[in-house]
Amino acid sequence: MKEGTAIFMEPVGVVGMITPWNWPMYQILLKVVPALLVGNTCILKPSELAPLSGLFIADLMHQSGFPPGVFNLINGDGEVGKML
Repeated sequence: MKEGTAIFMEPVGVVGMITPWNWPMYQILLKVVPALLVGNTCILKPSELAPLSGLFIADLMHQSGFPPGVFNLINGDGEVGKML
């Protein structure tokens, strides 16, 4: 790192995430994992063309013992994404 550069790993609160249909599992994990690692809560809206990846991750979070509300999943089309 350059002198005077700093990286702060602090939570910012709730992170809204919208993922595309291509490479859905990779795209979801690329966004969710870093957000959770620094202490944020997540709202994920996966593509309506590939919703099962989001459901799989939500089930994994539940089975892993994450507290309710830390990872949230909403499904729907672009209109739902606009509200997020």
